[in-house]
Amino acid sequence: MKVAISLNAPLGAARLLLTLLLLSACLLHSAAPVLADDEPMTEELDIKRGRPGPKPPLRISSIVHGIGNQTTDVSDAFALFSRSGSPLGSLELNHNYPEFSGSVPASSQPLAVSIVASEGGMIYGQTVELTGLSDSGSEMQITICLPRVTLDSLDPVETFYFDVEGTPYFDSGRQQRATNESCAQSILRGFRPRRIGYLSTNSYSDLLFAQGRFWRGANSLGQLDMATGYFFGVQNDVPDSGHALSLEISAIQQGVIPAQTIYVESNNGSSLVTLCVPESQIDEDWNSARYYFDSQGTPYHDATLKVRAINTTCPSLLSRGLRFKALVNASANFTSTLPGAEIEFTSGAQLLGLLNLEDNIYEWNGVIANSTLHATKVVIRANQYGSMPQLRIALFGLSSSFVWVEQEYCFPRITTQSEAVYYLDRFGGVYSDALLSSQIICNPPRDPEEELTME
Repeated sequence: MKVAISLNAPLGAARLLLTLLLLSACLLHSAAPVLADDEPMTEELDIKRGRPGPKPPLRISSIVHGIGNQTTDVSDAFALFSRSGSPLGSLELNHNYPEFSGSVPASSQPLAVSIVASEGGMIYGQTVELTGLSDSGSEMQITICLPRVTLDSLDPVETFYFDVEGTPYFDSGRQQRATNESCAQSILRGFRPRRIGYLSTNSYSDLLFAQGRFWRGANSLGQLDMATGYFFGVQNDVPDSGHALSLEISAIQQGVIPAQTIYVESNNGSSLVTLCVPESQIDEDWNSARYYFDSQGTPYHDATLKVRAINTTCPSLLSRGLRFKALVNASANFTSTLPGAEIEFTSGAQLLGLLNLEDNIYEWNGVIANSTLHATKVVIRANQYGSMPQLRIALFGLSSSFVWVEQEYCFPRITTQSEAVYYLDRFGGVYSDALLSSQIICNPPRDPEEELTME
């Protein structure tokens, strides 16, 4: 439903109209998800040695298959699997290529994994899904956590031993844990959808064939066209595993793919998560950036969710955004003589309304279908090249948490050679990025007349 609202329309009438519409909408749509408070930044590598109480060893006599969820640029990097010195196979870490064969006799020793390479360097931690046989001959499937390691160029080998939960230790007696949490805890923190049913983004890229591929281990959950926002989903559930969801971003030309938030409905709509995706630099053709997500949408550089890719949690970031259920009215402090001058307000892929800057009449698009967690996006454009001086816009509407919002925002002087895109927080802040990290400051206009007319 679209309703045109004049600036002369009584505000109380607009409020009453929207309230009547929302009586039915509230019955059909649940309230917005509760956002968690921020949490302290996890240290990149917090190894605490000497913790008491070892768990039983991981006793696997043969490995039929194993697959990780992260690659590395360190040359000739391998994870070598063994028990009591007898080899079980290897995982090539540069391309995540598994090669397992053979078996070892039953023993009291735990599974050991040695990280080796032909040179020194840092290798991010990852989860590895193993399928094989136990000492008793029964089938078993387990996810182990390989910690982040920095290999010395003079001795590029690091060995870990694993307990029955897949947690790594520095010693076979499992007294010195190699991570600051158990593998089971790392897995529980991960966002692990079986299928993505619906997805929307609030930022687009102009790089050629910019795309985002969603994975869990070696299983694809679909592909996002980052130029159009169209998502090509996978129709079948992927096998369950301890792998957290990862997003691989690539393009066929160099450049920057802007930061964005991606709203995801998964597992037949039972899981609703908004992912915070940082700005990604594409240095070479088809070079990719990869992120891993916890259950709250916070991105990490590593698959064990230890090295955060943003300075805060995603829920804390999202809580700052201006998120409308309905943007009832918008008005500018002057009009424009540029043909087609307008401001578009959106939440993800959903249109909130349009403000015509030629006559300052706002057309709102009704109540949006769901309470997505995208910050309100503002696009300023015109059909003719020209300039627009500093602009102040007053907004009135209902937030995604069903609270009435009245706020004014200031936008800097722009040229209409291309669209100007901004994102809003709840406190009057205007930003150039979807993660609300680069704030735009409105300086006093150079000419007082700019407060009265547009060019």
